[in-house]
Amino acid sequence: VRELETQLGHMRSPVSELSLEEEMLGISVPRRLAAQDKNLFRIRNLEKEKKETLERLTGEHEALKKEHEDLKTKFDGSKARNKFLSNDLKTLKMQMVTLLDKGKHDDELIDALLVTPDLSSASLLSLSAV
Repeated sequence: VRELETQLGHMRSPVSELSLEEEMLGISVPRRLAAQDKNLFRIRNLEKEKKETLERLTGEHEALKKEHEDLKTKFDGSKARNKFLSNDLKTLKMQMVTLLDKGKHDDELIDALLVTPDLSSASLLSLSAV
């Protein structure tokens, strides 16, 4: 009997090693249940932490997605504004060139008109002399 008990004692895992008296008194069952309860409690805590972490990360992910969409909208708006301003600048440059050309032609016309009275008065003098 002792020999079988020692063999049985060697086969047990270190977690469930109990003294012969504890086995006879039935103390092993509550200790095993306590260990199982402890493990179940740890598992539940780990699952709870995992769930909370997942919820937190999901919330952060959603917030980052919203922020990304907001920034993308702002970027698209600034891109459109830059395109509009570039086109406006191009139009203004073309108007400046047109105005400079017009100013040049106006100066030429003024010079021509200033010369014309001299010619007109010379013509009138020559006509009146006749």
